[in-house]
Amino acid sequence: MKTRLLPVAFLLSLTWPLFGADETVKIYLDSSSTTALASVHTDADGSFTKSIVIPTTTNGDHRIHAVG
Repeated sequence: MKTRLLPVAFLLSLTWPLFGADETVKIYLDSSSTTALASVHTDADGSFTKSIVIPTTTNGDHRIHAVG
């Protein structure tokens, strides 16, 4: 896993493989029990590319989760 410090309101482009074909994937910051930052559909290979903006949060480490 790679870690990188990102500023608030940073535009992050995600490319993520390994989901099912034409699957709806929701993207979350820190936990899937929070409001999704975005929703995207995968392509025929089960991959997607999506740009998201990192919201204002408290300081510290955060993780991006993609749930299909």
